[in-house]
Parts: sequence; C-alpha cells; structure tokens
Amino acid sequence: MSSTPNPSPAEAASHARRAAALLVHYANRDEAGFNAIVSELQTGEDSVRLVLGLLGMFDTAMPMLFTPGGIHLVKQVVAQLAGVEYGGDQ
Repeated sequence: MSSTPNPSPAEAASHARRAAALLVHYANRDEAGFNAIVSELQTGEDSVRLVLGLLGMFDTAMPMLFTPGGIHLVKQVVAQLAGVEYGGDQ
C-alpha cells in the first residue's frame, strides 16, 4: 500500500498530528483550519498516511464506545439525529 511502509518516528508523528488536527478542525467546523491541513499534503502518499492516521485514531476511540458511558453517548446521538431526520430538533 505504501512505498514507505515504516515511516520514521518524525514522519509518523507528522501524520498523527495532521490526523488529530483534522479531527479538531472538523469538530469545530473550522473550514480554514481543515483546508490548512489538507494543503500540507504534498503527495498521494501523504493522503494515504492521513487516512491511515484517522483510522488509527478511530481504532483507539472505538473501544471506549463499548463501555456503558460510550453506549449511552451513542444512544443520545442516535436519538438527536433521529429527531432532526424526522423533523423534530432542527
């Protein structure tokens, strides 16, 4: 999948930083910040690494969703989205 299957620690940190920053900008609906991270991508390899970084973050977060608190949170989000979908909360 990659021409550099084992990035250096500095490269791995750079990819993880971009992934984390992208999520923060997305959560804050910061389009300029989101675009700044995307503009840092110089190659297709960078894009692949960014996606892999995002997936790695989800691998870390997903187990937390399977706790009682995580399940409760997901239920709340589902209820809120259902309200919007069916014309309730907008």
